[in-house]
Amino acid sequence: MESYRKEQTKTSNSTAPVRRSPRVAARQGWRIPPEILLLIMDELRHLKASLKEASLVCRAWRGPAQAYLFSQIHIRQLRDCKRIFKIFQKSLHLTSHVNRLVVGKLKETIG
Repeated sequence: MESYRKEQTKTSNSTAPVRRSPRVAARQGWRIPPEILLLIMDELRHLKASLKEASLVCRAWRGPAQAYLFSQIHIRQLRDCKRIFKIFQKSLHLTSHVNRLVVGKLKETIG
């Protein structure tokens, strides 16, 4: 009778759901194919906030999301220019993503 209980507990434990960490998933190759990832980013191309969030999902998503985020830069005020300058100073590689730069009449704002 006692051996039955031990065997029963072993069996019940083996059917428990297995939890995998993201690191284990990455090591086992559970990644989205690059073609699919680019389609996702293309769908998000007009949604800056979503692209920013996508760039934080994981390292594989960061590059494609940043490529869309920085492909077109609009500078309308002096603070925009200062902000983008600081970003490019910290992350020089982002400059390679710029395809179009739109500069409006700059207004100097106080603040």
